[in-house]
Amino acid sequence: MEQLGEHWVAFSPLSGETHLINDTTAAVVESVSREVPVTLEQLCASLAADAGVMPIDAEDLVRQALQMLVAAGLVREVPLPRAAAA
Repeated sequence: MEQLGEHWVAFSPLSGETHLINDTTAAVVESVSREVPVTLEQLCASLAADAGVMPIDAEDLVRQALQMLVAAGLVREVPLPRAAAA
């Protein structure tokens, strides 16, 4: 992923396509590119803290960005194991 003016360019090795993405979507890619998978709630909390907004206010934008990124082959969903019942 590289910045190009006010947008970002991201290449998907999976599809062989290059995509032009906005700042929000680039932030999502950067956040989910870490070694440890995160839940949608954790991702929203992290990005909302960076933007100075409430996590609930970021959820729709993050969800839309994730859907686009998965469809483009730039990120993939990983099922997280459920916590053991106490």
